[in-house]
Amino acid sequence: MSRIASTAARLAAAVALAWTAADATARAAGPVASGRVIRLDQENAAKQPPVVSALALDRLGRILAAAGDDHQVRVFDAASGKLLMRLSGHTDWVHAVAMRPDGAIVATAGSDRRIRLWRVDSGQPAGTWPGHPQAVTALAYRPDGRVLAAGGFDGKLRVHNAESGQVLQTLALPEGDVRAVVYSPDGRQVAAAGRSGVVRVWDGVSGELIAELAGDSRPICSLAFSPDGGQLAAAGDGPAIRVWNVADGSLAAELTAGPGGVRALAYCAPGTLAAGGTDNSIQLWDLGARKMIARLEGHTGTVAALAVDARGGTLFSAGFDTTIRVWQLSGEVAGNSGEVSQRYGAAVGSL
Repeated sequence: MSRIASTAARLAAAVALAWTAADATARAAGPVASGRVIRLDQENAAKQPPVVSALALDRLGRILAAAGDDHQVRVFDAASGKLLMRLSGHTDWVHAVAMRPDGAIVATAGSDRRIRLWRVDSGQPAGTWPGHPQAVTALAYRPDGRVLAAGGFDGKLRVHNAESGQVLQTLALPEGDVRAVVYSPDGRQVAAAGRSGVVRVWDGVSGELIAELAGDSRPICSLAFSPDGGQLAAAGDGPAIRVWNVADGSLAAELTAGPGGVRALAYCAPGTLAAGGTDNSIQLWDLGARKMIARLEGHTGTVAALAVDARGGTLFSAGFDTTIRVWQLSGEVAGNSGEVSQRYGAAVGSL
């Protein structure tokens, strides 16, 4: 296993950071301030800048982790954009990254079929879990931090003990792969979806199947629970974003984000959903009014990952253009999501 760089100076030489507002704009007045950008340059002249396929933010909005196709994970100070460390050890594309709710551990996984754990304070390895038969493309910690769910190309969702890596449950999708997994804010439900276009929702502790939510049979690439856990949004290869009521499985809204597909979803507030797409933009939707309230432009490639700092009212986006962009949300968009986030991490059971 390779080692992370030992000093900030060496890291700074490897990755150039541009923290500027000049080349990102919001096509809407009011809800969002113009974006800043972190540019991920190549590690050396022989390599291309990395495509970013996953983002994870700690619950306090302090640490941002970004993973991509150069087999590495970069960890940034979220406020300044400073590169804190580079995590090296994967031998193939890193598709998924998840931050443990207490912010102490970041989990990563990808095409090398291994889940790796890292200590955020030092960048040192905290564990490696082999055993997935195919690439791992989705990770999610339960909000109490006790378990980590992982899914991939074999179509199984494995729920691991977060300390030992032991597989506690194996949950199956109808067919195909797992491309997205998410826990509800209280940890009482876990949802996953992929190529089949069907979202399955299980009890977050017992693993009992609760619901199957069917879309239009096109692959689903992203899932997001609302901050209060009452709704679940899904989107993927098709132009539609579907939002279901969790209590009864009824369809609460169907939004047309097309003509392209949607690769990332994130709630900015209880009634505001962000969607990153293959058209290189981010759309902000008012779910109550069922209308788009802003289109954020600046990316020059597919927007593949989103993360939200609910307390600070900040949206992070990343994708195939090898940049991370930072958008400041106004109070009308951010709402009171910081208050809701304080409920994350509540104990939900003994699993």
